[in-house]
Order: sequence, then C-alpha cells, then structure tokens
Amino acid sequence: MSLSPIGGVTLQRLQVIYKTVERCNLACPYCYYFYGSDQSYKDRPARTRIAVVDALCDFLIQGVEDADIAGIDLIFHGGEPMLQRLADFEESCRRLRDRVGTLTTLRLSIQTNGTKLDEAWLGALKRHGVRLGVSLDGPDEIHDKNRVYHNGKGSFADIAARLHRVRQADPDYYDNCVGSLTVLDAHQNYRDIVSYFYSELHLRQQSFLLPDCTHDDGIPGGLSARDYGHALCGIFDQWLEQPGLQIREIEKILRCFQKASFYDTPETVGLVDGRRVIDNQVIVVQSDGAIKVDDSYIPAEIWRSQAPVRNIQDTSLANYVTHAFFDEFHDARQTPPTACKACMWVNICRGGDVENRWSTERRFDNPSVFCESLQIFYEHVVRYLVTNGYPLQDIYRRLADGPRGEDFGYAA
Repeated sequence: MSLSPIGGVTLQRLQVIYKTVERCNLACPYCYYFYGSDQSYKDRPARTRIAVVDALCDFLIQGVEDADIAGIDLIFHGGEPMLQRLADFEESCRRLRDRVGTLTTLRLSIQTNGTKLDEAWLGALKRHGVRLGVSLDGPDEIHDKNRVYHNGKGSFADIAARLHRVRQADPDYYDNCVGSLTVLDAHQNYRDIVSYFYSELHLRQQSFLLPDCTHDDGIPGGLSARDYGHALCGIFDQWLEQPGLQIREIEKILRCFQKASFYDTPETVGLVDGRRVIDNQVIVVQSDGAIKVDDSYIPAEIWRSQAPVRNIQDTSLANYVTHAFFDEFHDARQTPPTACKACMWVNICRGGDVENRWSTERRFDNPSVFCESLQIFYEHVVRYLVTNGYPLQDIYRRLADGPRGEDFGYAA
C-alpha cells in the first residue's frame, strides 16, 4: 500500500543517531562504518559544530510541532563520540535540554568504545542525565581480537579499568545508567560472556544484537542460523541465573507474552484521520547535519543508496519521513513476508528485523536470514514459560494460528 502523506504524520517515538564525531581512535577490522563500501565519512567534518546542534534543535522543534512526537531518544554516536571536546558536548546537551526537552520527552545517551571515559566525562554525563552504552565483544581474549587501537594494541584493559573507576565513583549511576552493547558472533560462548559482564564488569544492563547481514551476503564467518539460535538460547539461560540482570532483547520477547501488552501493541504504521501514524522512526544525523538512513541498512546498499539526500537545514522531519522512498520500508515493517504468513511465530517475529530480510531479488519480501535462529530461540523461551507454569492457552492466543501443544512437547 502507498503511505504517501495525506494530512501529515504523527511519530510516537523518534530515534536520532547523532554522529558528533566521524573519526575513531580504534581500528576494528569488522567496522562497517570505516572499512565498508561507503567511505563518505571522509567528505564530512571530523567533528560536529555547535551551529549544527542549533540547526538540529530547530529541526526537532519543528518536528515536534508538525508530528506531535511523544518522545525522542537522541544517541551521541560516531565514530567515537568522546573524541569531541567535552565543553562542546556539554553545550550540546544544554541546548537540547533547554530547547527540545521542554517540548517533549527527551532521553539522551551516548554509545562509546569506552577508551576515553574518565572522571570529567562521567561528571558531564551525570549533570546532563545522559545514559552510557559501551561497545564490548567479550573478555579480553575475545574483545582484543578486533577492537584494537591503530597500533594494533588491544583496548579491553583500558576499558575495563575505566568502567571500574566509574563504578567506584558512582555505583548508583553505574548500575542504573551504564550498559554494554555486543554484536553477536556465534563462534563465542554467550553464557560465559553474559556471566563475565555481570560478575567481573558488574554490568547489570546488557544488549546483544544479531549481525547486520542480508540474504545477498549470507551469515558471516561460516556460521549457520542454528549457531545463532543456540547463542540466543545461551544468553537466555544465563540471564535466568543472574538476579537483577536486564537484557533488552529478552525483555522484548517476554513482553510479547504478557497478557496486557501483546494485543494492545500499536500498529507499526497506518493512517488515522488522514494522518500517517508511525510508532518508531530512526534517522541518522551526520556531523554536518546531513540526514541518512539507519546504518543497520548499509548491507542493503541498493535500497539505501536510493534514499533522499537531505540536510536538517533544508528540510523538515515530517517531509523527510513521509518521502515516497520510505513507503517500501514501512510496508515491510507492517506486512510480514509472504513466506512467513503461515508461520506460528508471525505475530511475535513479523519476519525479523527488516535489515536482515533484504535480498536484491525479492527486496524485503523474505524471512530474516536468521529465521531459524529466531524460531529456535522462541521455542526455547516458550518451553521455559510452560515448564514454569505459564498457561499454554495464553501462549496459543498470542501466536498466529494456535500451535498444537505437542509442538512444544506438551499436551494441550
């Protein structure tokens, strides 16, 4: 269906990935941003300017007015965002809070490699209510295989020491506002990694993402979808062992089985009284104010290369997100792939993350390249729920066509 704008747009949530620094002090060989096919970062300023922050505030203020945005999540990103001058970072936070945060809910966070985190940065993060995400692959023997400085030296020891100092300085901030972000590599044992992050680094908030790959590329590293399914199950099993641990991806799947949430979930995108309603929109703002599609779609280069070229200084948010280019994307989020419509998990999965559905031949009309991974994971979670007394009939009602009890090894 075409979702060209009729009477405007309403955004329930906007995520802004603000690339304040487009350079990095690490040289990770798997980095999509600096070692991928798109080298356009070389043409943009290494660091953003306060004038761009002001333009971003104007852009977001107009966006709130036009699109009635209920909440904005702004992530300072890179490159390595802690290569920005601290004074400029603080001034950016002040202007965003003073100008945008008075109009809608504004949540600020920063995603960093952790090598520049120190007492001064900690003070700034706390003053401005900025949550901290640290990119980690695992303990040193795993992390230092790829996340190295330009001289080849591993970065893990520096990061671990800096995290330790943050925890000593403010345990409450550390427990409630600091989390890890890990892109999965199914060669690794994630029960061990979750346990290490929890017990040794004392990280109570962890997140694990499937790699950004498509059907054209296939799953990297000679691994199979089954391998990633077992990795996800390992994360779940270790989560059960660690009191107080929050893992975003597990909480998301469990919410699907909560009685009050599943059928009350709003449509991803639709038309209400002539206005397009979008539950979640992600945009990337580069150091010079250019607007790009989420970096997760870099592997879908054929599609991504057709995105409109705009800058926050010459367009509005409403005009950008209702551009005809995004119709295909919103259709894909709203409509499960053809092959998924008879699947018992379709109401949970919706075909998987859109970036993992891409192929040149069928575009987004494919199940996730990690389809088998997700099925293994969902069945593992459901078996746990049923074993621990969750009513099987409630699970039936939340799945697409009501699978038989024997599909989970239980009689109905």
